[in-house]
Amino acid sequence: MPLYLPLVEETPEWKRCIERIQSGLGVSQVMARLLVNRGITDLQQAALFINPTLDGLHDPFLLPDMATAVERIRKAIDSGEHIAIYGDYDVDGITAASALYLFLKGRGADVEVYIPDRYSEGYGMNCQAVEQLYARGTKLIITVDCGITALEEVELARQLGMDVIVTDHHRCSDDLPHACAVVNPSRSDHSYPFCNLAGVGVAAKLIQALGGIEAVEEYLDLIALGTVADVVPLLGENRILAAKGIERINTSPRLGVEALIKAAGLSQGNIDAYRIAFMLAPRLNAAGRMSTAYLGFLLLTAQDEEDAIRIARQLNEENSRRQQIENALVEECRDRLLQSGDLSTEWIIVLEGEEGEGWHPGVIGIAASKISEQFYRPCILISLQGDIGVGSARSIEGFNMYDALKQVDDLFIRFGGHEMAAGFSIPREAVPELKQRLLSYAHHNMDDSLLIPRDYHDGLLMPHDITLSLVQEIKRLEPFGMGNPPPQFLFCNAEVENCWTVGNDGKHLKMSVSTGQRLWDAIGFGLGDKKDYLLGGRKKVDIIAAVEENEWGGVKKIQFNVKSMQAVLNDRNDVEAFLEPFYFKFFDAFLQEIMYNNDCINGKQLSKAEWPAFQQVGCEEAVRCFKTSKVGSLILANTLEGARWALSLMVEGEMSHTAFAYGYFHEMWETGMNGILLAPVIDRVFFRHYRRIFLLEGELPLYPRLHLMEGLRERVYVIKGWNSQEVLLKDVIERLDVERPHFVALYKWLHSRRQGQNLWPGVSKMVWQFNRATGQDINEFQLRLMLGVFKELDFVRIDSQQSYVKVECVQNPRSRELTESVLYQKYRAWIEGLQSHCKKEE
Repeated sequence: MPLYLPLVEETPEWKRCIERIQSGLGVSQVMARLLVNRGITDLQQAALFINPTLDGLHDPFLLPDMATAVERIRKAIDSGEHIAIYGDYDVDGITAASALYLFLKGRGADVEVYIPDRYSEGYGMNCQAVEQLYARGTKLIITVDCGITALEEVELARQLGMDVIVTDHHRCSDDLPHACAVVNPSRSDHSYPFCNLAGVGVAAKLIQALGGIEAVEEYLDLIALGTVADVVPLLGENRILAAKGIERINTSPRLGVEALIKAAGLSQGNIDAYRIAFMLAPRLNAAGRMSTAYLGFLLLTAQDEEDAIRIARQLNEENSRRQQIENALVEECRDRLLQSGDLSTEWIIVLEGEEGEGWHPGVIGIAASKISEQFYRPCILISLQGDIGVGSARSIEGFNMYDALKQVDDLFIRFGGHEMAAGFSIPREAVPELKQRLLSYAHHNMDDSLLIPRDYHDGLLMPHDITLSLVQEIKRLEPFGMGNPPPQFLFCNAEVENCWTVGNDGKHLKMSVSTGQRLWDAIGFGLGDKKDYLLGGRKKVDIIAAVEENEWGGVKKIQFNVKSMQAVLNDRNDVEAFLEPFYFKFFDAFLQEIMYNNDCINGKQLSKAEWPAFQQVGCEEAVRCFKTSKVGSLILANTLEGARWALSLMVEGEMSHTAFAYGYFHEMWETGMNGILLAPVIDRVFFRHYRRIFLLEGELPLYPRLHLMEGLRERVYVIKGWNSQEVLLKDVIERLDVERPHFVALYKWLHSRRQGQNLWPGVSKMVWQFNRATGQDINEFQLRLMLGVFKELDFVRIDSQQSYVKVECVQNPRSRELTESVLYQKYRAWIEGLQSHCKKEE
């Protein structure tokens, strides 16, 4: 289960800040809490945060070397010197170069922009480019979003008679380039009030120093694009620039930005930070990844509408091509990890592939980010071409990727980055050693608890606080992004009273959620797989959700946008509620195991199989494995009694943060983590990712193919003594056995009901009505088995939808024996094998 953690721990000082802001600004207590959670602790800060204005920008001359930079640029403009702006190929670099170019061009400067090629030149300044600029008559180079580490390149420029002004925001070392000015808010030898500016933000401060606030206003659309895209904290000056820039984008963007919006299928007036980050920025980035970043610069500085439309369409096509390559790469990486990896030991993922086989160096960074997110592990992907590999690394919270790579930097040709992301080039032959040393580093420097995802929230929200007024207050916190996440709240022990899936393939989940005696509409995007557990009764869940406004038919209502949900197991009643659909799920596992593996399952093999003597352990020893490490242990429970025992261990607190699910784990990050699987679908369990696989004594015959799986024998343990009654299998068979009288009773009951009556909201309701009407005592497994046999024999037609089950009896069906059903044959072979095993045990 993911860890649900508050953004900020509650302290007496935290509470005092909330009270101060609430009374000082006249906002709700929830709004004051949201501000304090984002580091806004005094009234002046809070007032500026909810009403951002350009007047809140700091004096640009507080930045180191700003006065020198301004003086040198003005001199170059006045004397007609050729100026080169040296940028970067990402959105931050492109927007910074574009804004500064347009500003200087408008001031009559002789200026050009140079953006290095991602593949032939790499990030930052290079000596060959410096020589080219010198050959073109350049007298002054101004870097944007780069240059802080270009000691050699700046020195070369000086020797050639060129001055260099470095404007950058990346981390500084003590050894700065010998430029005529180094403008960087992160310089340790100066103290600028806000050190988290993006590269385009530093360029904006240079524009402000040269032309005042009015000059900055002219380029706010470009500044907002770069600031949001570079994922810097949207606090302080970044918040002001992003907020005012988004206003500009929605009212009067320049030609290139407007064309980009239309190419992305968006509409002006509806742009926010999310759409910039996930729809506009990727199209600009695609230029540098797939062809040349200069296309992005040409778009943002276009003066002709037709040119802007043409370039925007080209970027759209490049982005589509990038998405196709990226999706194929992510799928390949995922499959390689699941089929060939071992996530119980691979705490850091390192994969490599040939550039010519889809490992495009322009997409490995995005792919690494997605793999890291899906598996919740640090991830490094390496694109190989010839003797060289180009690597991109992404990390998770708590693991410093820069420090990890620093430990192996003797292997690299070139390397740079920060805590969460890095890049490098490496000789091909050094890749195996890189993997080995990084895995060793991870095991020695990472606590395995870091592999459990963290979901952060803004605290509990009481029912009386959930109002449309709160939704309007929350909107005042936009734009959201790094440092200012969209507010989301924790709702403990909520009850889902009704749910149904929506969208393609039932991917999303609509719900009615009860909290504090009130019922709320809710939507969970990507949570459709939770439906089966939630059906059939009021189930307790902890959820993290945003509170939003939803309008339908002119009526505005509150809606929960559920971001995360997990079952609550506080006591044995919760365990019993979770186990309600057990037999329903057991039937699914049975079908997977029996019906679809005809090549290796038959009655003869099942009854005569020589089961291996798996190692045996006691309950305490098994639990100790779960306590010692959070990775690599798995319990399989294939009976209702076994499932109850295993889940009770979690209630008793002996196996905290253990993942649990029916059938198989739906989330990739759960693979390899300590887990409990109930009614497991064997073919969908990736056993290779577990060092210890625990079965329950007495359940072994319920896994007719497990002993055939390669490499499992040494890793499977049987837990002895968990069931004191020692009559488990006999009891199980009684709950699974279906005899001919059961079939007869069900068929008669279905025929006795009037037309239109054979419609139920679910199988569980149908079971309840059948037992009540006939005096039978069957469960969902038995009912679904019989219905499956009837359907195969063409006795009934079954319409099973998301919200109902309909059974229609076929009129005058052909007389057939039960043994003509393949499902029935497989079932009888299986159940007779279990009975035979049970008799031997007796």
